[in-house]
Amino acid sequence: MDQASLKQLLIDKWHKPLNDKTATKYVYDLYALHHRIYKNKNITSFDFLYDRDKIMMGAEYKNDNDKYSYLTFRNNLNNIVVWLRVNGDDEEADKYVEKRDSFNDKYNDDNSTGKFLNENQKNKMLSFENWDNIIKTLSEKKDRNTSEDTLLLVMTIHRAYPLRNDLGDMEIITQSSYDKLTEEQKDDRNRIIKNQKGMKFILTKYKTAGTYHRKEIPITNDKVKKFLSGWFKNHRNNKYLIQNKFGQPLGNSALAVLLNNIGSKYNDGNNIGSTSMRKSYLTNTFSGAKSEMNAMSEIMCHSVGTAMHIYVKENNDII
Repeated sequence: MDQASLKQLLIDKWHKPLNDKTATKYVYDLYALHHRIYKNKNITSFDFLYDRDKIMMGAEYKNDNDKYSYLTFRNNLNNIVVWLRVNGDDEEADKYVEKRDSFNDKYNDDNSTGKFLNENQKNKMLSFENWDNIIKTLSEKKDRNTSEDTLLLVMTIHRAYPLRNDLGDMEIITQSSYDKLTEEQKDDRNRIIKNQKGMKFILTKYKTAGTYHRKEIPITNDKVKKFLSGWFKNHRNNKYLIQNKFGQPLGNSALAVLLNNIGSKYNDGNNIGSTSMRKSYLTNTFSGAKSEMNAMSEIMCHSVGTAMHIYVKENNDII
């Protein structure tokens, strides 16, 4: 069974849409696991996935203090679950799910204590104090350029709403205009609703949209509301929250470059981006406090477990 056939099988049988990159990764990992266990990559069937003893020995992590071994082990188990479900055997897949989830809990516990964070990473973490100082410095600067304006906007929003890189294509729209859109049109881009009754983000184009679908996030933070009100007033003719000189959305890729280039100037040479701000937000707010993360995981469009083991780091200077 060649890789192209396996990838097409996965795309055809999986319970939700898969992009090509994700499907390719699942296929690659399956071949890698088969090679690790049987010393060859020639997969003729899924039968080898049913040899649980051999699978568990081949997929097992070796070093309790190595986060990459943790991740490899978890990913191997998840990959097995995926392919067993593709093969129509949910019962066998569920046997691996229990092991995978118990391992995830252990990984989350270790990761949330900062076990895998080196000193360099801790030092580069953007604290709330530094974050607020950057916002204050930019706010008080009377001759801000366009890039600095954009950095201030993004850092102000992310200080209360740890989004992904979702702002670069965001359209500004009123509630009445939004209500006139078809369902298909509503899903064609991210938007920010400006309305006398309030503001909200409507996210449809983001990484986990296949799981969480259209996401509405009311903007209730007073500082963000005040800043955005001023932004809309000063950019009253803008169609997009962040746009270029041609009146088109700046775009998420261009925004990421801009943030890194200008952000490092204000953050001791360390880059500032949406991912680093998400990590910093959760580290500063939730390290060691999993029970408080449910509401924020909704805004992040992530499960609590995913948010914990990907984003939360320990920083004793902050907590």
